[in-house]
Amino acid sequence: GTTIRNQSQNFTLREGTYAIISFTADDGYRIKSVKVDNIGVTSQVADGNITINSITKDTNVEAVFEEIPLTTYSLSITASGNGSVIYDSNTINGKTSSFTVVEGSYVTVQISADDGYRLKSVTLNGKDVTEDVVNNQYTTPKIMADASLAVIFEPIPTFSLTIKSSTFGSVKYGDIVITNKIETFSVREGTNAVLTFTPDDNGRLHSI
Repeated sequence: GTTIRNQSQNFTLREGTYAIISFTADDGYRIKSVKVDNIGVTSQVADGNITINSITKDTNVEAVFEEIPLTTYSLSITASGNGSVIYDSNTINGKTSSFTVVEGSYVTVQISADDGYRLKSVTLNGKDVTEDVVNNQYTTPKIMADASLAVIFEPIPTFSLTIKSSTFGSVKYGDIVITNKIETFSVREGTNAVLTFTPDDNGRLHSI
C-alpha cells in the first residue's frame, strides 16, 4: 500500500473495484472526519479502515486528523484563617480559587501562616493529609477527578510567663531587667524563654 501524509494523491482503479483505505493517526491525535465525495462517512470507519465498494466513477476521499484534547479537571483551593496558599504563582488568602489541571498532574502548593498563626489542617477531598506537609509544602497524588483542597490556619496559643525577682539580684528576660518585683509576659507556645540571673555583689542565687 501507499502511505499518504499531508498531501493529495491520485490512483487509477478499474471500474467496479473496491478500495480499502486505512487511517493511522499520530500519537496524541485522532481521526476528526472522513469524507467520500464530500459526504461524511466517519461513522463507517471501523478499526481505522473504511471500504469503498464498487467504484464506478471518479471518487474523492478526504481524511482530517485532530489533536486529542487533554482531559482536565477542576481543582478548588481554599485558604481559611490568617495564612496563604500559593499555587502556580497564585496566592489564595481567605477565599476559594478554582483552577484547571490536566489529568494525571501532581499539584504542589506552598503554605505560609501569618505571624502569630500556624497551620491547623490540610484536607484533600475531605481527607486529612496534614501529616504529608513537608517544609510547608504539600503535593497531591495524581489528579484523576475534580478535587478540593482546604487549608486552615489557627492562632498560636500564648501562655503567661511570670517572673519574680527578690532583692540582692536581678533576672533578665530579653531586654527587660527585673529587680525586686514580679513581671508577667505573654509567650507563644513553643517559645524558648532564656533567663539570665545576676546576683548583687553582696548576694547570690538562692533558688529558682
